[in-house]
Amino acid sequence: MKLRALTMASPLAGLALAPTSVAAHGVDPSYLALIESGTNLDYLWLGAVHMFTGYDHILFIIGIIFFLTTVTDIVKFITAFTIGHSLTLLFGALAGITASPYLVDAVIAVSVIYKGFDNLDGFRRYLGIEAPNALVLVFGFGLVHGFGLATRIQEFPLPTESLVARIASFNVGVELGQIAALIVILTVINLWRRLPSFRRFSLASNGGLVLGGVLLLLMQMHGYLHATNPHLSGAQADVPTASPAVIAEAASDHVIGLVTGGSVAPSWADVQTAHPVKRKIGGQDVWSVRFANGPALLTLYLSADGNSLLSYREAR
Repeated sequence: MKLRALTMASPLAGLALAPTSVAAHGVDPSYLALIESGTNLDYLWLGAVHMFTGYDHILFIIGIIFFLTTVTDIVKFITAFTIGHSLTLLFGALAGITASPYLVDAVIAVSVIYKGFDNLDGFRRYLGIEAPNALVLVFGFGLVHGFGLATRIQEFPLPTESLVARIASFNVGVELGQIAALIVILTVINLWRRLPSFRRFSLASNGGLVLGGVLLLLMQMHGYLHATNPHLSGAQADVPTASPAVIAEAASDHVIGLVTGGSVAPSWADVQTAHPVKRKIGGQDVWSVRFANGPALLTLYLSADGNSLLSYREAR
């Protein structure tokens, strides 16, 4: 089986490897083919990509390790976050537990605010109280971070076959991506720590974390208040949907484009399309169009108007 994923301009597709809309936990619709039919290795790769493009994760990790100087402390805090993240990602997705992704991501934004504020010694300096147990809160926010992704991935067509193994592979990919990001972040911070500017700009850096978290919080609350369906991350109103006949013609044109570009075999150019099927994915309309060529199958995923090819899957 050969799987391909495309990212093209459309109401559904986000940036090439970036989360859709303003949500750091968004799942890019260009990966529909991999999500629906990907192998364990594909899911591992998707998890790693999510980690590298999940800016809320990155900001929170920066906050966690900013002032940590010993390997023991770094391992302790990152392990607490990883365990929390893994638990809710696995059990939330597998058990179908869900909530409004906007509200979950709003809490995740609060986690970024908390860590920056804690690094500024804000609880003692500004509130006159002792800071709460950082390890417990890091674990707790780890639970929320994992649940945030679980709510998003459930909006997409997950396979029923080997789902546990695939979700577990996705989680492993997330953790591998986290390790890679952690290595880069630690290297930069440790090099910076040796310079006089580190102490001078540490207040500004953690103030930036607080500001970034506040902006994320405001964006999520704005999305929640103005979404057509606040329980779906990408719901849009008044998106024009083409008729099946128009979609069938558009699908044939997209196949010719794939053949011309050398992405699929030339034999697909002469194959007749089957009837398009409209599906609701992530609160938005997506057309699934299947072509058959003997035992080989080519499935296209098109935007509601048929103008954009979101992704495709070629199976032999």
